[in-house]
Amino acid sequence: CDSECTSKTASFLRGIFSEMHGGDCTDASVFCGACQERAHGYFDVSGNELPCCVDTVVQNGIQAYEYIIENYGDEIDQFAESLKNHEAMTEDGLTEAEEILDNLKAEFDCVSDVYEENKPDCTVNA
Repeated sequence: CDSECTSKTASFLRGIFSEMHGGDCTDASVFCGACQERAHGYFDVSGNELPCCVDTVVQNGIQAYEYIIENYGDEIDQFAESLKNHEAMTEDGLTEAEEILDNLKAEFDCVSDVYEENKPDCTVNA
């Protein structure tokens, strides 16, 4: 609280979501495309940046994702492969599951792209 992280985070979220809302960005769950471009637009304005306290949360999320892939990636792949061979899984169900996974990966890549291009330099405050 002493670092005013709560107010910095609230101000950041209010600003970026206000910028993203409108145009063709009507559903933030579909980030790639219009919402991604509008998020980039938010960061293009001087002074708009991700607060370092939020960056810490983002970094922890990235580390958690990398940990899961590193430690459980093989099991996840084996599970996905077993679904393909499961008799209760219909062809349509398998196709839909693959589309969901592909979409999830694409959305993650779009969010990552905005983050990587606008990552704050938090070493100044360290």
